[in-house]
Amino acid sequence: MGEEGFSMQEAYRVVSKTGPIETYKRDMNKVGPGQYWMYTEEYFYPRQFYVIGAGPSFDNSSRNSTEPIQYIIASDANRLSLMVYARDPLVFFQKYNKEVVEFMNGHGFGGNVFWNSPKPIYQGPDCEWPSEKEVFARRVLKNQEMNERNKNGTSDPILSGMPLADMIRDPKRTLERLVGAKALQQASAGITAGPPASRSE
Repeated sequence: MGEEGFSMQEAYRVVSKTGPIETYKRDMNKVGPGQYWMYTEEYFYPRQFYVIGAGPSFDNSSRNSTEPIQYIIASDANRLSLMVYARDPLVFFQKYNKEVVEFMNGHGFGGNVFWNSPKPIYQGPDCEWPSEKEVFARRVLKNQEMNERNKNGTSDPILSGMPLADMIRDPKRTLERLVGAKALQQASAGITAGPPASRSE
C-alpha cells in the first residue's frame, strides 16, 4: 500500500437483497492529497480513487474533523465514476443524504449529465449485512480457494461482468465462454451453423 495508503474490505449482496455475499479487498496507494490508485481483485488494472468530499465536519484546509467521519465521496480525475461510502447506511440516509446530494449536484454529478448521475443502492432496514468477523472469514476462504485454484492450475476466472475488460485480458477464452468453443471453432474454420441455404430456380 505504501506510505499513507490504506485498505478497505467490502462485503455486499449481489443480484438481490437476499442474494449471495461478495467480498472484495481494495488497497489504496497514495499519489497526492486525497488521491489514490485503487487496486482490487475484480480488475486487472488499478483505478483512480480521489476523495472529493468527507463529512459531516471534515475541514479540507486543516484536515481535521470535530467528529468521526461518517461518509466519504470518491470519484476519479475525469469525474466519470462516483462512490459514496457510509459508516452506517441508515444513519447516512437519515442525517447526511441531503447534504451529500447537494454537494454532488454542486460538483457536476447528476442534473443533465446522465453518465455520472448518482444512483442510490437499496440499503433498507431489511438488508442483512455480514459482521466484521464474517467478512474476515469469507476473505480467508476466498483467498484459500484462489490459492488452491492456482496450485491446481484451474485459476481460470469466470466472466467478470465487464466484457470489454475480459476481451482485453483474454479474447479467445472470453469468446469461448460467450459463444461456446464449438461455435468459435466453426466460425474460425469458415463453417456457419444453421440450415442449408435454399436455391431458387
